[in-house]
Amino acid sequence: MVRPPYRLEDPADLRALRRLVRETTGAPRPAARWVRPVAQPSRWLVALAGTFNPPTRAHLALLEAARAAGADAVTFVVAVVSIEKEQLSAVLLEDRLALLDQIAARLEAGLVLTNAGLYAEQAVALRTLLPTTTRLSFILGADKVLQIFDPRYYHDRDAALEQLFAQADLLVVPRAELESEAIARFLATPPAARWRHAVTLLSPPASLDRWLSASAVRRGEVTSLEQALPPESVRFLEQWQPYQPGSYERRRALLDQLEREGTSASGAPATGSEPAP
Repeated sequence: MVRPPYRLEDPADLRALRRLVRETTGAPRPAARWVRPVAQPSRWLVALAGTFNPPTRAHLALLEAARAAGADAVTFVVAVVSIEKEQLSAVLLEDRLALLDQIAARLEAGLVLTNAGLYAEQAVALRTLLPTTTRLSFILGADKVLQIFDPRYYHDRDAALEQLFAQADLLVVPRAELESEAIARFLATPPAARWRHAVTLLSPPASLDRWLSASAVRRGEVTSLEQALPPESVRFLEQWQPYQPGSYERRRALLDQLEREGTSASGAPATGSEPAP
């Protein structure tokens, strides 16, 4: 039986998500857990990793591109700590997971929580959840490709990339033709050329707004939330206004209070849903 999506207004669901975050954070790295499993075993699963602060229609357009390329399953991937965003502000991880779970349920997609930040680590962690999957791919924008090949993020970049491409390949969705040409040139030169065979450039779907980004939403630079965000994100932003100074503090206080009230003397949750296995 498919579990209904986590509800942002349900104390038991929020406690369950906070428990899941705590357990995943404390697991030996790299580890991953399904928040929402894909509906059926897949031959080719495409993963979209990000902070989703907030989830936008651009994120959904990338999943659309993955399905158009032939993937029979897609999943969101969220890390408990993200590279270069360790101090990520505004929307709490539990709220982002609940929003993504609602979106994933509607789109028949999966949702994974991991304690691995690098794509190489995430690939290893995801493979433990995918015993029957032949092909694992990450889908990403052009800016992420440059980050993946940047040695600043690694103790040993070449070893990490060998590990990544032994487990997965990359699907890159440029936002414009010029960006596509720039990425193609980058991939043709060292050191990226060594792994060019594992990177596929896709055509952007018509639904991908080349100017839309989560950071633009956070800065208040979009003219219409309905055009920029899926309805789940719109409702959350209108209710809690997480990107307005001070507005989100009552939401943070609510989740902290729920956690204090929802733990019994034995340390187990007093009530509520269990996190997905």
